[in-house]
Amino acid sequence: MRRFTNGPALSLILSASLLLGACSQTPQPVAATPPGGTGSLVASADECRTFEQNPVVVSRIDFRTQRDWLDIVKTFEPVGGSLEEGFVLLDVGKADFERLRVTGLTRGWTVQIDARETQRHSASLKNPLGALSINGYSCYRTVEETYTSAQNLAAQYPNLASWSSFGSSWLKTKGRGGYDMNVLKLTNRSVTGTKPRLLITASIHAREYTPAELATRFAEYLLANYGRDADVTWMLDTQEVWLVLQSNPDGRKKAEAGASWRKNANDTQACGNGLFGADLNRNFNYAWGTGGSSTDPCNETYRGVGAASEPETQNLQTLIRDAFPDSRGPARTDAAPASTPGVYIDIHSYSKLVLWPWGDTSTVAPNGAALQSLGRKLAYFNGYTPSSPSACTPPAAPRTTSRTGSWASRRTPSSWATPSSSRAAPSPARSSRRTRPPCCTPCVWPAHRTSWAAARTA
Repeated sequence: MRRFTNGPALSLILSASLLLGACSQTPQPVAATPPGGTGSLVASADECRTFEQNPVVVSRIDFRTQRDWLDIVKTFEPVGGSLEEGFVLLDVGKADFERLRVTGLTRGWTVQIDARETQRHSASLKNPLGALSINGYSCYRTVEETYTSAQNLAAQYPNLASWSSFGSSWLKTKGRGGYDMNVLKLTNRSVTGTKPRLLITASIHAREYTPAELATRFAEYLLANYGRDADVTWMLDTQEVWLVLQSNPDGRKKAEAGASWRKNANDTQACGNGLFGADLNRNFNYAWGTGGSSTDPCNETYRGVGAASEPETQNLQTLIRDAFPDSRGPARTDAAPASTPGVYIDIHSYSKLVLWPWGDTSTVAPNGAALQSLGRKLAYFNGYTPSSPSACTPPAAPRTTSRTGSWASRRTPSSWATPSSSRAAPSPARSSRRTRPPCCTPCVWPAHRTSWAAARTA
């Protein structure tokens, strides 16, 4: 591996999607009140009514230690709070709310409903959708603006960039508007031969604005510095960088219009709470339905009617197959040859973690030592915490991780779900919607060292 040189960079982050993540075994309910914690282990009558009456219920967990923070954010996908503030906000259902209270019994957590944030997030789903621009987040490009930027890059750098469709979103397959799903491919076409690939997918969860912008700026940086920066020039001469800037364009459009939206826009199954759609990150066919997702179509982690049932998922699986021919055997324990090239990164926006497979079992993944070594190296560059998602999850708890990462690891040994930093700079005012950091360039462009290092090892 060549020496890393400093330069503007892209930070990548993923929130692991497990249902319960405490490093200790889940305790049995007892009558004692945890120190500093909530006295009741079950939802009260008032809390039950809150869950019944609101499409989104935001719970606040006040924790004690950094270990607590890591266990929570590797298990759920927060919508607010931070390690520094000593609390985290989670969008969870009543069952998980009560399970968090059970866990908090021995951990000293206080688990309660945040009424103000519940009202705000629920109202975002009830209010009429706004205009095309992102209200309050103008520095993040909309789907249309992202696509226009990519088209312009392909036109400006025809020998280095191409922009093409690899399928249609759910709405487009139904003739109801929607979008093409496109990939931006970067490489010097004049240099022929087989090249290793870095594939990055961004913003598969609609309300996570940061990843799409990070991936777009990464592309702009590489193209603008080709022929000027020796490392960038070497990278595009010898490698291919594939970028899916918007992995869930239909859902993203709903989020841009003001809804606290996570899933795609599949409204086949009506939901009284308005939360229709499938969680694309739970819909990949590998280990589908094995835990960490919901069978309820109105739940935020609904996994879909079947494995890879959603067109967006099918499109992404096809693209990954094209990028990485399968070099592994049929068994889960079969490792890819050490010479297998390529790196896959799925970017989410929270938690400051770099995660690698597996997430549904504590068994070490094939090529596990190499995954751990490279994951730690990437985390070194941006200061995030490197880990396998299941590293601290008790055997009794259901596990899952980014299904994109787990599915892709069937193709290449170098597969991560990694985070984009939404807390890289102080916020002008505290906002619980940390998936959408305030519009401030340092918030989204502090350093691209994680993806930069990955590209240099692809």
